[in-house]
Amino acid sequence: MSNENVCIVGLGYVGLTLGVALAKHGVNIFGVETNKEIINSLKKNKAHFSEKGLNEIITEVVSAKNFKFSDSIPKDNNFSVYIITVGTPLDENGNPRLDMITNASREVATNMKDGSLIILRSTVELGTT
Repeated sequence: MSNENVCIVGLGYVGLTLGVALAKHGVNIFGVETNKEIINSLKKNKAHFSEKGLNEIITEVVSAKNFKFSDSIPKDNNFSVYIITVGTPLDENGNPRLDMITNASREVATNMKDGSLIILRSTVELGTT
């Protein structure tokens, strides 16, 4: 997979750690995150949560240009794999909110090329996809 260009949509706990781990192994990662605080933290090579050694790995993969990030998927891209890792928080009735998955899926669908692999790595009920 190291010759693939992978787009990870959602750089929370799951997406960020997955992205930097893949980037450390030579995969070209482009992360998409709409939370400006997370983007600003990443611009300083810092995670928005504590994980031993993570900031050092972020610094390494950003310097190596294996890990790039923005608040949206670039219109002119060459991604062959998309991994959606957005959250599914519970609503006031205890049901998972799927609006973030819907929004991320629409953005991927608008920007993907035919033959792209799309992976949903979020906690969802069977049959959601």
